[in-house]
Amino acid sequence: MEWILFGLLIWFFYNRSKKKKWKRFEKQASKQAGQQLKYERFMDNLPALKGDGSFSQEIKGEQAYKDNIDLFGEYLERYHPGEDFMVMVELEPNNKYDKNAVRVEAGQATIGYIPREEAEEFGKELEALGGRATCSASLYWSPGDGRSSITLDVVRPLELE
Repeated sequence: MEWILFGLLIWFFYNRSKKKKWKRFEKQASKQAGQQLKYERFMDNLPALKGDGSFSQEIKGEQAYKDNIDLFGEYLERYHPGEDFMVMVELEPNNKYDKNAVRVEAGQATIGYIPREEAEEFGKELEALGGRATCSASLYWSPGDGRSSITLDVVRPLELE
């Protein structure tokens, strides 16, 4: 159910107190359980990339998605401390900044991109596997100093489980 939180990110950040925000968020999230279940089924039906447990694939752009990552970090800390989570990697050929862009999504929200210098090769490998897949990710969350980062657990060249 951790994917519920991303559907409500914008709504969540308009509230003032942290405690009040969280209670409202959880209430709203429960209302969208059906939509969340559809998203979880969608993710479950995607091919899964093989990992080796090293979580060595960095992603970039986390600062642009800081609000999403902070909300997700708070959620993981409350309900799944120390656990990894699932993300989707997807080709984004219509990206206005990079035609080779590979987007990383968690809970229906973009959380970063494969670094530009690796995106073309990563994208070709991903395209050979269907253009979209899931993999395990790890979050280092440091809300106080804004130095959060996410790494993916994939082997290169990409392989399916």
